[in-house]
Amino acid sequence: MFYNGNAKLEPGAVVCRVAPSFVRFGTFQLPVSRGAGEVGLVKMAADWVIKYHYPELAGQPEPYLALLREVTHRTARLAAAWQALGFVHGVLNTDNMSILGLTIDYGPFGFLDKFDPDWTPNITDASGRRYSYRNQPEAVQFNLVMLGNALLAADLLPRQGAEEVLVEYSKVLSESYNSRMAAKLGLREYDRPIAHELLRLMYDDDADFTNTFRALCGVGSAEAAQRLACPKFIPRQHLLQWAIEAAERGEYGELEALLEVLERPYDEQPEAPAKYSSLPPEDMVRPGVCMLSCSS
Repeated sequence: MFYNGNAKLEPGAVVCRVAPSFVRFGTFQLPVSRGAGEVGLVKMAADWVIKYHYPELAGQPEPYLALLREVTHRTARLAAAWQALGFVHGVLNTDNMSILGLTIDYGPFGFLDKFDPDWTPNITDASGRRYSYRNQPEAVQFNLVMLGNALLAADLLPRQGAEEVLVEYSKVLSESYNSRMAAKLGLREYDRPIAHELLRLMYDDDADFTNTFRALCGVGSAEAAQRLACPKFIPRQHLLQWAIEAAERGEYGELEALLEVLERPYDEQPEAPAKYSSLPPEDMVRPGVCMLSCSS
């Protein structure tokens, strides 16, 4: 991943990304940054988003405030899902945040192997850890504030109403995260002391995030429900790297086998080799595998 001055040809590909929309928070920020002459584009963008993606908001007394609330709630639930699954986006600027509360534009993304709250998959984020697992919910909240500011700049929102809506982020995030973690632990209600103690032990013992929660599925009577909250298989960076290296040699069996396993992440799949649910070997814990850059 580091350029050493020796340029070489590499395989290329055309990738088609599919989503209901690729309108981002940055879509609203950009016109504001260009000055008063383009602020009107913010309203045009908001009207388009409401018309095609949130038509139920069109008849409300404050449709743009309702839009901000819906996006805030969706995004809070998305961030909660990331935290519960150990997913780290890696590049959470406003231009990588979906107006529909979807996961988009994940470049140097990753899933936690050993539980480390400060881990980031983005090597250019290694010094500040702004987008680390621990910090990404706060980064998401900051981006929502920037979206709110853009709508305010276009005079589409009452300031007090916008501030009240943005405060709801933390509440929705907490409720959604607590619900997901309760399911992972097989509990009817989230127990913060139990969850925090488990995470502390995982950190102290370098325990694998995904495997620890999956192992708990065998405890108690809620096993079946727990399995639906605790995947056994995730796209670990070293598995992806092995598949890439094999494909570069013209061998696609590794890629096809990995894809088959990942298509059923919550199934036990006893026939799947142990490597698909194992921590990376030491030689794969290195930049270019466990940490990437936006241009990797």
